[in-house]
Amino acid sequence: MADATAFDTLETARNLEAAGVDQAQAQAHAREMAKAARAGRNEFVTNAELKAALRSLEIRMLKYLLAIAIAAVALTKYLPS
Repeated sequence: MADATAFDTLETARNLEAAGVDQAQAQAHAREMAKAARAGRNEFVTNAELKAALRSLEIRMLKYLLAIAIAAVALTKYLPS
C-alpha cells in the first residue's frame, strides 16, 4: 500500500534546482529530506490515539486520587489525635 503522504523527492529536487541549487546537491538534499520524513513518521499520532491515551491517563489519575482520598479518610478516622 502506498503512503498517501509520501515525500516527493523529484519535485523537491526540481524546486531546489529552480532556486539555484546544483542538480547533484538538490538530489542529495531531497534524498536526505525523504529519509528524515520517513524516520519521523512513526513518532506522529492521530487525534483519536491521543484522545484514547489521555482518557486512559485520566482514569488512572482518578483511581490514584480516589485511593489517596480513602487513605486520608481512614488515617484521620483511625489514628489517635
